Amino acid sequence: MTQFRRFWPIPFFAILAVICSVVYCLVAQPLFEVTGSIGIMRPTLPPVSNFMPETQNRWVWIRDGLAMKNMLLQDSLLQQIIAQSEILRQRLHSYSLKLPKMAQEDTMSNYIAFLKKSIKVQYTGGDANIFIFTVTDSNPALAKEVVNILMDRLKALYDEVMFKRNDASLNALHLKTVALKQDLGNNRNGAMNSFLKGRISAAYDAEAKLYVESVLQTIQSQTLLKVINTPYIPAHPIWPRWDLLILFSTVTGLLVGVFFYYIISRIHE
Repeated sequence: MTQFRRFWPIPFFAILAVICSVVYCLVAQPLFEVTGSIGIMRPTLPPVSNFMPETQNRWVWIRDGLAMKNMLLQDSLLQQIIAQSEILRQRLHSYSLKLPKMAQEDTMSNYIAFLKKSIKVQYTGGDANIFIFTVTDSNPALAKEVVNILMDRLKALYDEVMFKRNDASLNALHLKTVALKQDLGNNRNGAMNSFLKGRISAAYDAEAKLYVESVLQTIQSQTLLKVINTPYIPAHPIWPRWDLLILFSTVTGLLVGVFFYYIISRIHE
């Protein structure tokens, strides 16, 4: 009977640990995770021997994708997100009151650094070119709002990048046309007369124009931006996890109880 009584620390600490974990789950502020993703498909352009447009260059797309990822987390964009959300403005005010007077001048920069910890932007690169936005917050509606703002910002950045890329391609075609005309004009000793030079130059211009038109038609006919995962408000928080906490607390309580049982047994020997 005395030996049996020494087992009391094992169930005692196990039950105590489970009670503590349940109380923590009831008191802790739940955290929700909202995710949204957008895929950017590279256009399938018609092949041509004379031109190598950047839209067919895989590494150029990866470079632009990484640049857009960095621009999405700029302080200026996060300031716009704070200005658009009433909840974030209220949190910014509460956050400023908690800071000491010496640090209140940098309230915005400090809060932006704090906000960045809850925002995660992943870029897969490669042929997929998928952007995954994840926002973790105690307010699921706010997290969804921030994800939608980031996705809209990505669409705007994509339009800017495509405009610059198409403009660069047109400039490159123009420079090639000018260079060809100069080469034809400098070839005065050849058998090619001025009429033939003009015909070749015009044919080159026509080919470049037709190719650019075909590229633009191809890009416009394809859906290059595709929303893969639309953000939604989750039904359950990601934290606290009842199952994991109760399991961990039970195992920990049993181990602590076994330890105390061993100590008590050694004392009574």
